[in-house]
Amino acid sequence: MIRSLRKYQQGFLWVAAIVVITSLLAFFKPGQFSSQGGGLRSYGTMYGKPLKGEQVQEANRQAKLAAIVRFGGEDTQEARRARFNLEQETLQRLLLRKKIDDLGIRVEDADVANWIRENLKDPKTGALNYNAFIERVLRPKDFTSVEFEEYIRQDLALKHLLEVIGVGASLVTPREAEAEFRRENEQAHAILVVFSATNYLAGIKLDAVSLGQFFTNQLPNYRIPERRTVTFVRWESSNFLAKAEAQLAQVSGLPARLEQFYQERGADNFKDEKGQVMTKEAALAMIRQQTALMEAGKYAQAAARDFANELYSIEPVKPENLAQLAAKKGLSVEKSAPFSENGVAAGLEDLTTLGRETFKLTPEQPFTTPVSSSLGTVVAALAGRLPSEVPALESIESRVREDKKRFDSREAARNAGLAFSQSATNELAQGKTFAQIAASAKLTPIELAPFSLSTESISGLNPGLNPSQVKDVVFNLKPGTSSRFVTTFDGGFVAYLQSVQAVDDALVKAGFNSYLEEVRQRRRQETIEAWVRNEFQVSGLATRLKDRGAN
Repeated sequence: MIRSLRKYQQGFLWVAAIVVITSLLAFFKPGQFSSQGGGLRSYGTMYGKPLKGEQVQEANRQAKLAAIVRFGGEDTQEARRARFNLEQETLQRLLLRKKIDDLGIRVEDADVANWIRENLKDPKTGALNYNAFIERVLRPKDFTSVEFEEYIRQDLALKHLLEVIGVGASLVTPREAEAEFRRENEQAHAILVVFSATNYLAGIKLDAVSLGQFFTNQLPNYRIPERRTVTFVRWESSNFLAKAEAQLAQVSGLPARLEQFYQERGADNFKDEKGQVMTKEAALAMIRQQTALMEAGKYAQAAARDFANELYSIEPVKPENLAQLAAKKGLSVEKSAPFSENGVAAGLEDLTTLGRETFKLTPEQPFTTPVSSSLGTVVAALAGRLPSEVPALESIESRVREDKKRFDSREAARNAGLAFSQSATNELAQGKTFAQIAASAKLTPIELAPFSLSTESISGLNPGLNPSQVKDVVFNLKPGTSSRFVTTFDGGFVAYLQSVQAVDDALVKAGFNSYLEEVRQRRRQETIEAWVRNEFQVSGLATRLKDRGAN
């Protein structure tokens, strides 16, 4: 029952800063920290002083290293799930590095070495894998051990900085924490009456007039966005496997290297499609195959780049140049089906960024740069544009009809819920019980299992209802009262609070010490967030970016 923050404790201080700055950058324009002609653009001032190119360059490199350390890279699935943003990370490091320098925070070489020993060792053997990490992870991405060690130094300094900022928030008295603990763990006994749209669906009747009016009102939802088509040449990675295999055959000691990689990763990290740990032989074969595919992909990319460079040099520039050059080289040209900016053309599903790249094209610049995936690389040319349009009602009538029925059933559920909520308030005041009121309205109340604010899931709650929303409503009621009608996506509900049971003293005694630390941790995080938010505004970076967002 005790809400736990323990899983967030490690490294939470740096994460807190990230969360705050991310929220401040909703207006941030992507690409402002990308390389331009070998250097980075000017970025105005920070704390009234001009930002130098080398400052931004260093912060940008450190941000890229952060992505490698945390997620394996800025474009990995893990980075996308965490919504890692290179521009935001760069800004964070610019700001916090300035504060570290101002406060004179220094990290000793011994602390950096300790970090390396603790974080880059084999979990099974304890052997240090630092050199392998540098050679296999950092060097292919053009990073040096010196840059990596500076990254560690900065992160340790950041941790110290944020710990100092949050130290004052640790002064939470035991009395304050106990009161909050009791509040979060008292048990509510509540009843719900749920109004689901599906219960009203059968009673919905439609006519041509109401359907037409609904379609007119909802036109933006039915508008088909602009679509484009491209002609393209594709270099399949698999076509270069023989060349990749020949290259690998020339690599000295390749079997030993594959064996070393297998040992460093550990047998448990190699599983088949059923989730079973592979035999060593099968795992080594898979590693070899993946290595060959990666090498083949590089050959495909190189061939596409050579083609693209020749294509870009042809004058005058026109989309037809792609097909003409392909014919000259004996390459096949294909044409895509129409696709939107956020869509993917059939047969090109692996190239998830192709839609965005295509919508950047113009008659003056009709060619994409090579777009790659693990399966191959494509160079495309703009072939056609299909303007945005609203289809005729007749062509999508079945869809509109279903949408209208869902809309009307939700409205019916909400109207019934509003009427019941008002009735319950009035009749409770007259001395009736909530169960009697529900029965007279021919509704079935749901008695929930006791729950607290720290309860993650509520037994007996409808799967479509949000436990957090129900808790917020119930714990703002007084025992013996009912709530207003609470709207949900599928309709809504009315809650009734029967009683609240205080926390047993034995539970307080058993869980209080750990909870006290959790409260202090939470307060530190709130203090850090407020500090970072303030510094970001004071630095002028927020204003600068806001001005850019308006341009």
